[in-house]
Formats: sequence, structure tokens, C-alpha cells
Amino acid sequence: MYILERSGHDREYNAKGQRLAKLSKLLRELSRRRVFRTVLAYLVAQWALFQGAAGRFTVFGLPKPPGGASQTDLASPERR
Repeated sequence: MYILERSGHDREYNAKGQRLAKLSKLLRELSRRRVFRTVLAYLVAQWALFQGAAGRFTVFGLPKPPGGASQTDLASPERR
């Protein structure tokens, strides 16, 4: 009777395969529950909300949102 001893490389490969299988299973489950579509819809809705809000800042006399120009700034550039 022969006993085959696994090398370190085989054990490492098996561990990576198990992690990959778990990740694959997780991604399939998230896809089945439509998590990706929901996240995408949420991001699009938030983007649209922020775009609309940024254009309204100047209408209500509020300061510009940090980190970006409002739509009115983009539509009517200052003349120098």
C-alpha cells in the first residue's frame, strides 16, 4: 500500500480553489437576489438626485456644493 504525501504546492492550490469556489458561490447568490441591479439603481438615483440638487443651490441662494461646479456655472461661463 502506497501513501501519497501531498506537497505544499498541492495544499496551497486546494486552498485557493476553495476560496475561489466560495467567492463564486457568493457572487451567484448575490446575483440571484438581484443585489447588483439594486445597487446600480440606487447609484443612478443618487447621481440624479445630486445633479438636480447641485443645479438648485444657486436658485435658493445656497453656497456651491463642495468639490464641484453647479449646473448654472457650467451653462453660463463668466466673461473676462
